[in-house]
Amino acid sequence: SRPVQLAYDVAAASGEGATRPPVVFLHGLFGSRANFTSLVDASVSLRPYQMVTVDARNHGDSAHAPTMSYTEQSLDVRALLTVPPLSPAVLVGHSMGGKVAMATALQWPELVAGLVVLDVAPVLTRGFTPFRDFIGAMERVSFAGAQGTRSQARALVDSQLAPRIPDSTIRQFLLTNVTERRAADGGDGARFGWRVNLEAIVRHIDCLFDFPRPAEGASYSGPTLFIGGGDSPYI
Repeated sequence: SRPVQLAYDVAAASGEGATRPPVVFLHGLFGSRANFTSLVDASVSLRPYQMVTVDARNHGDSAHAPTMSYTEQSLDVRALLTVPPLSPAVLVGHSMGGKVAMATALQWPELVAGLVVLDVAPVLTRGFTPFRDFIGAMERVSFAGAQGTRSQARALVDSQLAPRIPDSTIRQFLLTNVTERRAADGGDGARFGWRVNLEAIVRHIDCLFDFPRPAEGASYSGPTLFIGGGDSPYI
C-alpha cells in the first residue's frame, strides 16, 4: 500500500545541533504530536538537535486510511524520513509509536541513527484489556447534542465516558481527540466528532498490540535505549 501524508512540526536546531541527526518523536495510540510539545519546548532553548513531532496515520492532523498495520505505518515514517534532511534520524517512539520505530529500524536501518523505545517491546503487548474498554466507551459516545465551543463538546463527551472510564486522567487524554468537523466529515450532521479514525483502530486493534515478524536476517545494530515505566503493565 502507499504511504499516507503525515502531519509534523519541526523545532530547528542551532549551532552544532544543526549538524546532528534530527530526533523524530512518534506517539502512542490515541495520542498526537502534541503529546511531545512540553518536552520539545523544554529542550528547544538549548537547541541541541532538530526535533520533529509527528502525527501517525488516523491520528491528529495526519491523513486517514482504512488500514494501519505496523508495516504500513513504518512506510509512512520511511516516506517522511526520506525527505531531506530528516535522515538518518533518531527515532523516539512511545507505545504504538515505539513499535513503529522498531519496525522502521528493522526494515531500513540506514535511515535510523538511533532508537529510543518508551514503554513497549517488540512482542505481543500484554495487559492491554483496558484499551478495549476505552474503545467501547468511545464508540458509544453520541455527539448529536454537542453544540457551542469545543470545551462544551468535550464536557458533554466526558459525561458520557465517565461511567465506563472512571479515571479522569485517561478521560482527559481521550478527550484531546474531540474535534470540530468539517462540513464534508461524516453523514450524521453532528458538529463535533472524534479526530482519530476510530473505525480503523477498531479493525486493527489486535495487530496494533502485536508486532510483525521481522524478515529473515533483519536486524538493527545502531544505538538503542529501552525505557519502561516502573508501574506500567505494558512492557
